[in-house]
Amino acid sequence: MSDINKFTTKEVLNKVLLDSSGNAVNAFSHTTQEAFNAALDDDNSRLNVNLVGGTIGGDVTINGDLTVNGDGAGAYDEIVNGQLVTFRDDASTVGTNDNIVIENDGAGDASLKFSLTGATDWFTYIDNSDSDKFKIRRSTTDHFTIDESGNVGIGASPITTHSAVTQLTLGGNSLISSHTATGASGALRIGQNSYLNSSGNTAYVSEDQASMYTQKDGTHKFQVVGSGTGVINTSFIDALLIDNSGNATFAGVVQTGNQLNVVGASGEDVELRLLTDAIAGASDYWKIQHKQSDDALNFAHFGTGAYVNHLSISSAGNATFAGRVAISSAFYC
Repeated sequence: MSDINKFTTKEVLNKVLLDSSGNAVNAFSHTTQEAFNAALDDDNSRLNVNLVGGTIGGDVTINGDLTVNGDGAGAYDEIVNGQLVTFRDDASTVGTNDNIVIENDGAGDASLKFSLTGATDWFTYIDNSDSDKFKIRRSTTDHFTIDESGNVGIGASPITTHSAVTQLTLGGNSLISSHTATGASGALRIGQNSYLNSSGNTAYVSEDQASMYTQKDGTHKFQVVGSGTGVINTSFIDALLIDNSGNATFAGVVQTGNQLNVVGASGEDVELRLLTDAIAGASDYWKIQHKQSDDALNFAHFGTGAYVNHLSISSAGNATFAGRVAISSAFYC
């Protein structure tokens, strides 16, 4: 560090310093008894200023880089009492000549603290000890986390998923995931205690019951499974499937609290089919049909490429059978 009085007038031309009281002075009129010393950098391209203690009052404009090296003592190393503004007027993008850089070159975290006097502090930081995840913390609790793959955790750390998927972890064991690639073949999944693991298998989060809702190729799938651990996959029961034509398939009993209404469009027949195989390509089934043309209720069978109507009940209550009526006990009229 050089004595400022050794500078020539040419070296300090157009450079103005502040004394320890915050008053502007010419550099060449400075004395060694002031609270700071000044020296040129290695290539004599700019003037470096070192303030030893004290407070600078008023507005300070710095054209160039500002480096603050705190000594680590006290609650705050350096205090800016007022507004700190960084301003650029160029075409710089993120990652090149950033306005503010917060860096930790050691084993600790790179952090930024937000504090209201008398209130709980908030922090944003990169957690060096947790795979360099970016976190938002209140006091000592992390509330928001992003891992290096872009997976997000709210109220929990992101659960590792397949590389083709981006996943949001909510609280203890609720997850929302989607394929990163664009296209209908990519799936959107909403899982409770279930997720897509790094191997592409559906797995439990914890040992408990699980469910999952999946949208894919225009279809909707609702799945459930009992308590377990590890990989689920085929253990899931497809409780409800809705294809992209609007057909719905239930795996179990459909229960209603009062009544089940099957409503058709105006002028169209309404049918309830009883199937022994899947809807697609079904070749043998019964149907109960409300026929609009004569307001009759028909019971028909489909099995030879055509319907055979076995029983028809008119709106007047008359019943017509297509075949014989077998009476095992008694018949009353």
